[in-house]
Amino acid sequence: MLPDAWSMSDAAHRKAQRQRLYEDHIAPITRFVDRLRLRHGDGVPYVDPDCGGTEAKLLFVLPRPGPRAAETQFLSGGNPDQTARNHLNALAEI
Repeated sequence: MLPDAWSMSDAAHRKAQRQRLYEDHIAPITRFVDRLRLRHGDGVPYVDPDCGGTEAKLLFVLPRPGPRAAETQFLSGGNPDQTARNHLNALAEI
């Protein structure tokens, strides 16, 4: 399931996504991020549970997240920035 554009701009949506961080498909990635956050601080964003997680068919590796990832604390196509919009557009084309 792809995230809705700009959905991460809503605090209630972010809270709901934080509650899903340990679902089976995303938990191993969340635990990895937890370890990174212990070493590097809370500036390391979590992966949106709406993404494929360990069941993803594609992995996108970008040099850095968009500017809103630090604000929302999530790597997500739902972030309110152009990086997220470009990502969703690329996925739609694929």
